[in-house]
Order: sequence, then C-alpha cells, then structure tokens
Amino acid sequence: MLTGPRRGEPPDPDVDWPTPEGAACFYCGKACRDPSIMWAGLTGEEVAQDDLGPVVRDVLAPRLGPIYESREIYLHPRCARSLCIRLLRDVWEWECRVGDGDIEESDLL
Repeated sequence: MLTGPRRGEPPDPDVDWPTPEGAACFYCGKACRDPSIMWAGLTGEEVAQDDLGPVVRDVLAPRLGPIYESREIYLHPRCARSLCIRLLRDVWEWECRVGDGDIEESDLL
C-alpha cells in the first residue's frame, strides 16, 4: 500500500496511512517518509491471550488456532522495485530447481 495523502490533496485520516516518524526502509535502511510502500506480515510470534479482545479470544481463536503478531515494513518506491526484481529472480531460480514451479505442500515444510 502507498502511504500518505494523494498528491495535491489534504490528508484524510480515514483513508491515508502515514509513514511513521523514524521508519526505516526495509531494503536500504535509510529513513522513509511519505510516500513510501508499506507491507505487513505475520511474525510467527503468538499474541498473548490477555492481549486479545474478547471476540477474538472467545470466538475466532478457538476456530482459527493461534493468533500471531503482525509487523509493518516500509520501503522507498525505488527500493520496493529493486527488492521485487531480486525476489522474482530468486523465485525463478527456485522454479528452475524444482521443475515446473508448482508448489507442493512438502516444498513449504
């Protein structure tokens, strides 16, 4: 997602997600400011039961299993492009090693 307000428009707190002050680019490590690219993902660390709201704790968690913490990463747009190119190259290398590139569950374990 692209952070910050659209060019030439005032910020809309209901729509615009600002880059937090002090955020560093995941790729190059330098400071990020709007506009930047923000992605979020799960850390693999479980959220403590006491930190879950009642609906999540009592309704969703029993059905879904563990609830994990999430974190955001920020990238300069040019760094996001560079990361994507390198990431796709690594995927291509993996596909060449595996064969047709179909992902089997055993490939992920």
